[in-house]
Amino acid sequence: MAGIGGGGFMVVYLAHSHKVVTIDGRETAPETFPQDAFIDPATGKPIPFNPQRITSGMAVGIPGTLATWATAENRYGSMSLNRLLQPAIAVARQGFVVDKTYHDQTDQNASRLRIFTSSRALYLDQDQAPAIGTTVRNPQLASTYELIAKSGPGALYRGPIGAAVVQAVQHPPVAPDANPGFTIRPGLMTTRDLSRYKAPRLAPTHVTYRGLDIYGMGPPSSGGSTVGESLNILAGFDLSTADRALALHRYLEATRLAYADRNRYIGDPKFVQVPLKGLLSTGFAAEHR
Repeated sequence: MAGIGGGGFMVVYLAHSHKVVTIDGRETAPETFPQDAFIDPATGKPIPFNPQRITSGMAVGIPGTLATWATAENRYGSMSLNRLLQPAIAVARQGFVVDKTYHDQTDQNASRLRIFTSSRALYLDQDQAPAIGTTVRNPQLASTYELIAKSGPGALYRGPIGAAVVQAVQHPPVAPDANPGFTIRPGLMTTRDLSRYKAPRLAPTHVTYRGLDIYGMGPPSSGGSTVGESLNILAGFDLSTADRALALHRYLEATRLAYADRNRYIGDPKFVQVPLKGLLSTGFAAEHR
């Protein structure tokens, strides 16, 4: 989610005004994406969240990370995107030393990385995860960031980077010797999808907990509402006098109930009505105790 091909949320505290704003930069589905895209036609049931489901062009959403960065920089930043990208350009160009975490994560995904010519060439060394202590460089990423630093986000959303992304999504570069054991489905992303992408600014969630103001990301994120509801439930208990076992029990039960409501009610407000005000009300929390 950290790269420009991904997406995410951003919560921003504005020190001069003491206000909190949020930016929704999550990926969106292509305009022509069908609702049954991940339903197995043989069984009529959802395809499990496994390599078959996520290793394809069909699993790629319209990226929002770069739009999020640009929105934050344009609205609230004190430095240009060009300047902000320079450290990342340097690391991509000069490389970094592989540590155990990078090695292990690459090794765990090596079977998927071998499927595509591009990911095999970038992430693997002789078809294996690079050894700890070796240096990994990504000059193409450096060039990509340099183009964005020069031309702005339009290089992705209306330019050559986006065209290359769409080409890879619609025509996944499957290696000739790849044998994944399942079909690599092409995706539906278009340059029109990229050009229409927006990262909107949204109101944050807000609850108070023992005199503290707790802000979070609202829907389509589930984080702010789930944390807020959990804290509202816990606010009704004196955890300072409870023994450790009881305090943990209260915490686990509060989060369990909040997660149950998360799974039942939270979704993308463009498509579902989320009862956010009710979920974060103290009265609703009291009903759960």
